[in-house]
Amino acid sequence: MRFMPENQASGSLPGDWFSGDFSRVSPKSQNKLLRELGVSFDVRGNVVKDADHMTSVPGVFAAGDLARGASLVVRAIQDGRETAESVHRWLTRSK
Repeated sequence: MRFMPENQASGSLPGDWFSGDFSRVSPKSQNKLLRELGVSFDVRGNVVKDADHMTSVPGVFAAGDLARGASLVVRAIQDGRETAESVHRWLTRSK
């Protein structure tokens, strides 16, 4: 994935600024990958996240059915938007 800020016409960002992946992990296949990362799950098998949609692993965010369980698509869309805002705040925070 390449990420380009609005003020940069071309190129990529330094690795220390952005290192990430926006992926879809199906609820059926999540366990191995996410457990290897150390992500916590609730008793229903959903990813545990905080109010900013971050999981128990700093920099790893969850949205939609993965964190909420099966639900309406409009809820997943809203969850995705909120998560994207949280990711943006996390990436642009002062270090």
